[in-house]
Amino acid sequence: MAPRLVDPSDPAWLRHDAARAGALREARIHSMIVAPLIHQGRVLGLVSLYRGPRHPVPFDTQDVALVEQVIGKAAAHLENARRFMREHTTAVTLQRRLLPRSLPRVTAVDTASFWLPDSRWTAWFDVLPLSSARVALVIGEVPGQGLDASVDMGRLRTAVTTLAALELPPEEVLAHLDDVVPRLGLADTDGTRREERAHCQYCVYDPASGDLSVASAGWPAPLVTAPDGTVLEVPVPRGPALGGRTGYEAAHTTLAPDSVLTLYSAGPLQEPPCDDPGTLLSRAAAAAPADAQGTCDAIVYRMMGGAHGRSAAVLTAKTHQLAADSVVTWTADRQPACVGSCRQWVRQHMTRWGLADHSFATEMIVSELVTNVLRHATGAPHVRLVRDATLTVEVSDGSAFAPHLRRARAQEENGRGLMIAAALARRWGTRYTEDGKSIWMEQDIVDTDVI
Repeated sequence: MAPRLVDPSDPAWLRHDAARAGALREARIHSMIVAPLIHQGRVLGLVSLYRGPRHPVPFDTQDVALVEQVIGKAAAHLENARRFMREHTTAVTLQRRLLPRSLPRVTAVDTASFWLPDSRWTAWFDVLPLSSARVALVIGEVPGQGLDASVDMGRLRTAVTTLAALELPPEEVLAHLDDVVPRLGLADTDGTRREERAHCQYCVYDPASGDLSVASAGWPAPLVTAPDGTVLEVPVPRGPALGGRTGYEAAHTTLAPDSVLTLYSAGPLQEPPCDDPGTLLSRAAAAAPADAQGTCDAIVYRMMGGAHGRSAAVLTAKTHQLAADSVVTWTADRQPACVGSCRQWVRQHMTRWGLADHSFATEMIVSELVTNVLRHATGAPHVRLVRDATLTVEVSDGSAFAPHLRRARAQEENGRGLMIAAALARRWGTRYTEDGKSIWMEQDIVDTDVI
C-alpha cells in the first residue's frame, strides 16, 4: 500500500470515527496524507500528515513521493529496532535463567544479590556449598551483551562450578580457570593481550574457623562490614583478567561472626560520578542494616540509581560461625590400636550429640579411613567431625597422594575399605592442604535435630 492524499471534507473518510472527524474540523485541517509503515509485508503502523490554516497550500503528488521515501526508511529503522529489542529481551531472559534461580540456604552465610544487565558486559554470581559446611562465593563478568555473551557466561559459570567441586583453594581455581578461558573462546589462544577479557573473584568461607580466602582476576576488592559498622577492604592482590596465562595470589583473613561480606562489580563505581566512588561505596555499606539484604539494598539505592555503561552485580553475605561443640578434632597415634580408639572417640561424641542411631556408620567410615592412612599414607591420622545440616567426617594425613576408589575382585581380601566408607556416605571427596590432604565424607542426619 502506497501513501495517498485524503480530502478531510469527504464524509466517507471518517464516517465510522466521529470523534476524529470532529477533531479534524475543529483544527480546520484541509489536506492530509495517510501512509502505512510496511516492511517486507509486515504492517508496523500508520503515519498521518496534516495541513491546516498555517499552511494554506495543500499536499500534492510531490509531497506524496517524498513521504513514500521517508516512511520506507522509517519502516526499516523501526523493524531493526524491533528485532534488536527482541534479541536483547531474549538475551537478558537467557542470562536471568542462567543465574541461580534461588541462592542456596547454608549455615555458613545468609546471602542477598542484585543483578542489572547492560550493553557492554554480562555479569554473573554464584553461591556454591562445599564440604565441611564451607561455602564458595563467586562473582564475575564476560565482555559483550547478547546471546553469545549469555552462552559465554553460562559456560564460564559451569567451569567454575566444576572446579569448585575439586575443593581447590581460590588461587588454584582461578589458575585453572585462566587455562580454560582460551578454550572457551573468551581470550586469544596465543596469549596476547586483549582489551576486554573475562573477570572473576572467588572466595571461600569456613564457618568452623571464620577464615576467608579470596583470589581476584581483575576484580575490585570485596568489602567487609564488621559487627560494629566498620567497613574495610580485604587486601586481596588484584590479578590480571582471565586468559592472560599468569598466576594468582590469595588473601587470607578471619571474619568476626555476623560480619557482612560484599562482592560487587565495577558498575557501582560508575554512577553517580564522584571523586572517590570507593569511599561512597564504603559509606553505603556502613550505613546499611547489619544483614545481607539490607546491605545489598543500601548499595543498590545509593550507588546505582542510574547505573549504566557496565553491568552491575552485587552479592552480599552475612557470615556465621558454627557452635564450638559442633566441631571436634582428635589426633590418633600412628599404630594399629588407634583404630579402636578412634571408634570409641566417635561413639562418645555421636552419643553426646544425640546421633547414636548414626554412630555405627560413622564409626565404620572413620575406621576404614584411618586404616587407609596407616597403610598407604604418612603422618598421624587427624580426625575431625563437623556437625551442620549434615555430618562431615574428615581424616587428614601427611601424604599428597589421592585415594583411588577401586572395586576389589571376589578373591581379593583387601581393597574394599574406601568403597565401604563411600557406600555409607552421601558424597565424599579429597581436599588438599599445605601439609597433605583430607578425605571427607558427608552423612545425612535429617531425621535428627541440629543444634
